[in-house]
Amino acid sequence: MTRAIGLVIFLSIAALLAMSSDPWDMHPPVKHKILLSGTFGELRTNHFHSGIDIKSRKGTVGDPVYAAWEGHISRIAVKSTGYGNALYIDHPNGKTTVYAHLHRFEPELATYIKEQQYLQESYEVNLYPDSSLFSVEKGEQIGLMGNSGRSFGPHLHFEIRDTESEVPLNPLHKGAIISDGTAPQLRELKIDYMDPDHRTFHQKKYQTINLGKRRYKIRGDTILAGAWRVGTQIKAYDLMEGASNLNGIYAMELRVDDEMVFSFSMDSISFDDTRYLNAHIDYLDRIRNKSYYHRGYRLPGNLIQIYREQGESGIIKLYKDKARKVDIRCSDSDGNTSTLLFWIKRAEDMRSPSTPSYNFRWSWDQAEYVSQADAEIHFPEACFYQDPLINYGCAQDDSDEHFSWSHDIDNHDDPIHKYFRVEIDMSSVPDELRDKAIIGRCGDDGQITNCGAQINESGKLETHVRSMGQYAIAIDTTPPTIKPTRFRSSMTGLRSMRFAISDDLKTSESARGLNYRATVDGKWVLFERDAKSDQIFHTFDDRIEKGVHQLRLEVWDDRMNKTVFKRSFTR
Repeated sequence: MTRAIGLVIFLSIAALLAMSSDPWDMHPPVKHKILLSGTFGELRTNHFHSGIDIKSRKGTVGDPVYAAWEGHISRIAVKSTGYGNALYIDHPNGKTTVYAHLHRFEPELATYIKEQQYLQESYEVNLYPDSSLFSVEKGEQIGLMGNSGRSFGPHLHFEIRDTESEVPLNPLHKGAIISDGTAPQLRELKIDYMDPDHRTFHQKKYQTINLGKRRYKIRGDTILAGAWRVGTQIKAYDLMEGASNLNGIYAMELRVDDEMVFSFSMDSISFDDTRYLNAHIDYLDRIRNKSYYHRGYRLPGNLIQIYREQGESGIIKLYKDKARKVDIRCSDSDGNTSTLLFWIKRAEDMRSPSTPSYNFRWSWDQAEYVSQADAEIHFPEACFYQDPLINYGCAQDDSDEHFSWSHDIDNHDDPIHKYFRVEIDMSSVPDELRDKAIIGRCGDDGQITNCGAQINESGKLETHVRSMGQYAIAIDTTPPTIKPTRFRSSMTGLRSMRFAISDDLKTSESARGLNYRATVDGKWVLFERDAKSDQIFHTFDDRIEKGVHQLRLEVWDDRMNKTVFKRSFTR
């Protein structure tokens, strides 16, 4: 009986200790001092940053990368774009860590990956090893920091995700990765004048003045705005000791007359929601000036769950005889906070709202389709973040490049959340060219971007796009080009052979980029791809023995226009 009671007490204490252990107690993914070139939730093109970017020790590839906790490798991805070489590790604590843009995998992993690439006859692979195949210990080296994929400098992109939902979590919580005492910088304030529909019709910018002690003001303190209601925007960056990078902030609070009316915090952001960034920022300023501001209010179609707001979603009503006190507080993940304080009231001289021209309008949360001449444009519900004002016109095009009317769709550069469908009649396309037909977007410089296409059940050419512009049917019959950059008849002494591949048309939306296949003496060989330089290369190993060999390299585009390079070489 006594032994049983003792066992119960022992197990209870063990359970309490287990419950009190810190689930964020991790091994750092690198062993050198951690400096960041990117924070979680940072504002990027069309998405929030889903992890943190850790700088390399000397600005070069090759720093060892370590597992944050024990677990097993659940996924290995090799891509020429995106995350490049990436590892995914599932952990018993219910989290998955991601290590992206790696330069090299550990030898055992590298051997397994190459075997799978040869089995699938593809450089790009997505592998899901059995949980018993690659177990890792906390702090075990798993690869080398690199610059693979869509990366523009050596670094480690590190993520923590909830394993079940795959939603990324902020790795900087609870000081898990770094401790930092530097507060955000508040660079600029923007005031949006808003019409009765809460659409911005005028903006004014105000430079901030740093008062020290993490306090900011604007010149004159009080803003006179010629509008009945306004919204605020703030350009803010987080810095850390030892690095000059302008990183993203963690949280913002907007208080009006000492009452919190709007706030956000970057705790977790699902990939399904990440494109809502274009509603969170001033999208027009981003595309025109490459400038990023955080809105202090929410657009009606912005459904991402990072906000807390009251009343009218952060929009401030103004009065002529009463100045409203406004303070904006921006914080980093360590709780360092900077505050901008000012007052705002309605001016005597009011600015009249102006509505841009349009010929189609509907509610942002409804589906709609518009048509003219030989085309129909289908917009799904919640395609926009506020009621769209669409200018849609078409014109006949007698040029040799187009085989339909030219359809110009414009929404005054407002952002688009979902893909919409473009269908164009194909009756003007000769039968022998139907399989070469694309829907192209015509640029201001006259260049055509291939947006892909397929013939639907109605016999129309169809594609899905997420950009406004001028669309028409074009024909692509030009094959890609292959240019040897490291190849000669005698490859003796060379470690690799390399080729540049290119196409005459840029691709976008649903169009497929260039694809390729290489064989030596009729057998598939691995050519890696560097998308940043549009080059493919083969590194020699024992699969190609010494002697004379025949190389065949095929490259084809979205419309299956193909170029073949055949040459013999001596190894």
